Parts: sequence; C-alpha cells; structure tokens
Amino acid sequence: MFDNIGNKIKSVASFICVVNIIVDCILGLFLIFSGGVLLGLFLIVIGALISWVNSFLLYGFGELIATTQANNRILEQIMNNLQETKSISSISTESAEPSVVISTESEEMPAHNEVVDVDRSGNTLRCPKCGLIQQSNRTICWNCGLAFPIFKNPFPTQNPDTLYSI
Repeated sequence: MFDNIGNKIKSVASFICVVNIIVDCILGLFLIFSGGVLLGLFLIVIGALISWVNSFLLYGFGELIATTQANNRILEQIMNNLQETKSISSISTESAEPSVVISTESEEMPAHNEVVDVDRSGNTLRCPKCGLIQQSNRTICWNCGLAFPIFKNPFPTQNPDTLYSI
C-alpha cells in the first residue's frame, strides 16, 4: 500500500487539480448561464488557476518523497558496496601477501586531521599513519581517515626577508 508513495501522491495531486479545474469550469458556466457573466468568467479563469497553483504543494511533496526514496536506495547500494569492499579487503589481509604494513619503528604518526604528503608516482600509495596500501587516487585513507593532498603546494613557503628585497 505504501510502496512508491511519492509517485502515488503526485498522481493524487494531478487528479485533484484536474477535478478542481473541471468543477470550476462547470460552476463558472452555470453562473454565466444564470446571468453572472463576469463572476462566471472570473470563477473559470481564477478558480482554475488557483486549483493549478494549489496542486504544486502536494505534487512537490510527492516529488520530495520520491526523490528521498531514490536517494535512500542509492545510499543502501553504496553501503552494501562498501561492506563488500571491506569484507574483500579483510579477506585480502588474511592472504599470504598482506596489504597492511605495520610500522615497527617508533616514528611519530600524524594527527587524524593532519594532511600528509604521499608518493603518488605508482599505482598505489601507503598511508603514513596506519600503513594501509591503497589506490593512488585516494584523497583520504580508507582505514584511518588521514587526508592526502591531491596536489603539491605550487607556492612553497619562503623566507620573509627575501620576499621584499630591493
């Protein structure tokens, strides 16, 4: 009953609009033949216009629901794909060749919100924080969320004393 409710609401809005326009026209013709020509024409034109404009609200609500349902279906597909990807990556970490390299050195790891420059020369890159090897087009580590810059800074920082030499 509630399947595809957004399109049902849009259909009801269209039906109500058409019925209201037909009723306005019939009542307007009745008034014209009863002697109220101006009132009848006013009811036909303005009544039909008001019925049409009023249907926008209900039709827009139906469109909002239909779009939200479509977005939810897409979001569910994305979540399923991410879960499948995560299960595939967990299977690959259990294989003979691990894709996660854990650093045993006591180097200081970057903070979670810090942006770290990475080597993108190959097809893969290694996260300097958690060691996950991933595709080189990533901007964020899939495992720890560390941000990788896409481009290097074209304006390297300079000594302020040498910027304004005359």
